[in-house]
Order: sequence, then C-alpha cells, then structure tokens
Amino acid sequence: MHMLNNGNSNKMNQMMITIVMLLIFLVMMVSVSAGTYSGGDGSSGSPYQISNIDDLQELQDTSTDWGKYFIQTADINASVTSGWDSGNGFSSIGSSATKFTGLYDGDGHKVSNLFINRPSIENMGLFGVITSDSEVKNLGVINIDVTGDQSTGGLVGWCESGTIDNCYTTGNVVGDSETGGLVGYNAGNINNSYSSVIITVGGSDDNSEVGGLVGYTSSSSEINNSYATGDVNAVDEVGGLVGDNKGTVFNCYATGNVNASKEEVGGLIGINYGSVLECYSTGAVKSNRYQVGGLIGDHSGTVEKCYAIGGVTGDDQVGGLIGQNVGMVNNSYARGSVHATSNRGGGLVGRNVDTVNKCYSNGSVTGGSQLGGLVGEVDGGSTFDSFWDTVTSGQSSSFGGTGKNTSEMQNQSTFTDAGWDFTDIWEMVSYPQLQQNAEPSPPVPELSTIILMGIGLMALIGYRGFVRKKK
Repeated sequence: MHMLNNGNSNKMNQMMITIVMLLIFLVMMVSVSAGTYSGGDGSSGSPYQISNIDDLQELQDTSTDWGKYFIQTADINASVTSGWDSGNGFSSIGSSATKFTGLYDGDGHKVSNLFINRPSIENMGLFGVITSDSEVKNLGVINIDVTGDQSTGGLVGWCESGTIDNCYTTGNVVGDSETGGLVGYNAGNINNSYSSVIITVGGSDDNSEVGGLVGYTSSSSEINNSYATGDVNAVDEVGGLVGDNKGTVFNCYATGNVNASKEEVGGLIGINYGSVLECYSTGAVKSNRYQVGGLIGDHSGTVEKCYAIGGVTGDDQVGGLIGQNVGMVNNSYARGSVHATSNRGGGLVGRNVDTVNKCYSNGSVTGGSQLGGLVGEVDGGSTFDSFWDTVTSGQSSSFGGTGKNTSEMQNQSTFTDAGWDFTDIWEMVSYPQLQQNAEPSPPVPELSTIILMGIGLMALIGYRGFVRKKK
C-alpha cells in the first residue's frame, strides 16, 4: 500500500513537470512570434513603441504583429535601408498575403530617407497593404526614394480599406499603374493629408491611373481636405491629385505640373466618375493626345464649386476646366490659357456631351479648328447661364454660353441677371470667385528676403551716389 502511494506520487510529479515545461514552451513560442520593440505590449492601452530604425525593421520582419497597435516616439532616419536586402531596401509592412490590420500612430514624428527599390513587386510603400479597421495617422515620411510595380505609394501601396489621417510624404516615387505620392490604390478614407512627391511612370499603354496624391480611388473611397504639390509625369489617366477617381473628393487641391504622353489628363484628376466638390488646381497641364483639362481630363461624374487657373495644352478635346464633359458641371470656372493643337478647344470645356450650368472662363483659346470661347464642341450637351470673355479669350463664338466683353464680365449684374447666387456661392473679385473656395493669395516674401532686398537696394543707391560724387 505504501509503495502504491509512492508510485502515484511520482507519476503526479512527472505530470506536473511536463505541464510546467509545456507552459514554458508556450510562453517561449509567444515570445518568439512577437516582435521586440522599445516598449509596450501591442494593445490599444499600451501600443508597441517604435523609436528607432531597429524597431521599424522589427515591425517589417514580424508579420504576426501586423494586427497590433503601434506608436512612434521619435523621428527615425531610415537612410540605412538603402543597403538592406542587397540593395532592394525596405520591405513593406503588410502584404497581399498578410495585410496590416492594426493601428500606427506616428504621433507627429517622421520617417526620413526611406529607400525601396523593388520594381517588379506590387504594393510598395512604407506600408504595403492595409485593410479592415486599420489606421495610419499623424505620420510624415520625408525624402523618400520608392520604386515599385503596380500599386505603389510613398506611404501605402494598397489601401484596401481603413483610414489614413494627417499624414504626408515628400521625395520621389517611381511605379507602374496605380501609383501615387501618398497612396497607390485607395478604397478607404484619406483625410487632412498631403504629398509633395515627384511621380514618374513611363512605358506602355497599361501604365495608367497615376496621381500626385493617389493613383486610383474606388467608389467606396473618400479624400477630404488634402492636397498634392509635386509634378506628375506619366502616360495616361494622369492627375495632379488623382489619376482615376470613382469616389468623392472634397476640399482638395493640386499645384504641381502634369505631363503625359497620352490621353485623359487633368490638373487635379485624369479621369473622373465620382464627385469633385470645392476643389481646384493651379499647375500647367500638357499632353500629346486628347481629353486634357485644367481640372479634369475626362469627366463623367459631378463637379461643383471648382476652378482651374493653370495653362492647358493638348491635341484634341482640350478645356480650361474639363477636356471632355459627360457629366454635370455647376458653379465652376477656368482662367488658364488653352491650346488645342488639332481641334476642339474651349476656355471651359473642349467637348461637351452633358450639362454645364453657371460657369465661366476668361483664358485665351488658340489652336486648330473648332475653337470656342467657352466650349469647343457640343455633342448633345447643354449649357445654361454661362459666359466667356470675348476679349481675353480671343474668341467671338462658342458652342454654348454667352460671350461678354471684359467690362461686362467684371460687372456683377451680368451674372445676377442670369440667376447666379452672390449671397452664398459667389463673390466679385475682379471676376467672380467662389466664397468657399477662394483662389490662393500670391506668396508673401519671407522677412529675411525682404531685409536682403532692402540691403541690396541701399547698397545700389550708395554705389550710384559714390559714382556721382566721384565724377
């Protein structure tokens, strides 16, 4: 009986040892699977802390953490990434196989000098693919050098869903289709963000949907209170802000120049199927082909309270605001010059197939045949209560709209007599401007520049006085 109890005791001890060893093994496995960062446990209450390049590399390498919470606690210089992976550089956080579903809060900090050179790989950016309830916010990614294939962006390659808020990028991005300075492909929401990135996409007809901020936006997406300032150089479906838009763009602008070798090119959006509200563009737009506009190249959605003031050059269907209009355009205007090398050039719209209402233009219109002060050609479209300046445009006729001389165009009664709303929408500033979307003021020189100019002027006056006295 005594021996039996002792045997049972040994068995129980062995079982306890096995259980303890198993628990230790499980703890070790969890430790191995989770990344090691400067602090935190990855929860919402205690996010992992990213404070240096080692932490960022740990996040890049640990896909099991891509659903956790992160906060950046310092600026990070990522210049060493140019030597990573035999010169291929950084490998994006999140992929099509394992998407980033967590939250990354930059907390106002920056990642600088990030290098990615993976021209044959899709979904390139600091983040490759983000989705679900993921969020990237309060982060700057500056002086980037990013090269990828389709769906390449400075911050995010493919935003399948989720939110990007208060983020920005600067530097250079080279990609293929769906390439943008901030995001390549966007099906989520982008708020209060900007890009100052030079975009370069060359090659075949397939290299389309390229924008200064976003390459492509889906019907479920929104872009609010955001802008792009970099130049965009690509093939077709090219825009200063968005290449191909199917979503909603509100209170956004683009100031970079847009250059394309083919069609559907715009200062703000290349091709638009969505809603564009209270937006503007100021950059020059150039293309060798057709459907080229100061704001939008090819438009099939809704434009409301928008304007473009940059010069536009194209071959056919060239407009100061829109190249080809197959949608609705309300309470908008264009003031840039228009040159249509072949035909169908208009101060506002090159070719109108749908509706233009309460709009005007006053830019010069030159080129080949079928030129109009407001509309170059009408193909079943209608123009209501809209005007162009016959003097500044150099055009006395148009396929839609009413021509007025400069004095009449600068007289508010010209527009109020046509039912324009100068209480809530328009105001008179030489020509009409939009109350909620005013044109940017000319830049004010910095104080140091003014002081230097004053010193230079005083020196010049003193020198001339000295010369006179010497004579």
